[in-house]
Amino acid sequence: RDVYLLHGLPASIVSDRDTRFTDGQTEVVNRSLGNLLRSLVGDHPKAWDQKLPQAEFAHNHAVNRSTGLSPNHVLAQVHQTTHAHLVAATTKADQKRRAVNFGVGDFVWAILTKDRFPAHEYSKLASKKIDLVEIVGEDQSKCLSFEPSQPCSYL
Repeated sequence: RDVYLLHGLPASIVSDRDTRFTDGQTEVVNRSLGNLLRSLVGDHPKAWDQKLPQAEFAHNHAVNRSTGLSPNHVLAQVHQTTHAHLVAATTKADQKRRAVNFGVGDFVWAILTKDRFPAHEYSKLASKKIDLVEIVGEDQSKCLSFEPSQPCSYL
């Protein structure tokens, strides 16, 4: 009742208890995994859990007749595609960025991260910006030192 109220009617229901609720693909995969596991355990059915890594490896590297690809191959293609899209988006974003160099005496906005707050004083909804801070120093590794224009106990 609550699932329907919150999420609506699901597009499909998959169960391995009754053929009225199970789609054909799940039935075939469950049957083939059961056969694979039975063949791996042989005469030691109580040791089935020790054979799961082998069954997983065999299943993920088996070539599907319909697609001609193994599940691992499909995942690798998805990851390659995702990586290619990420690289393209990063390259496009980098073209719009400009180098900004700050020096001693410049004023910048400081945004505080969660780790800069004492544990009992951090609030997700509180403003993370503080007023302008002045850059008062720079060390050899180009790390900048700040001086808040207003007293702040978090820096």
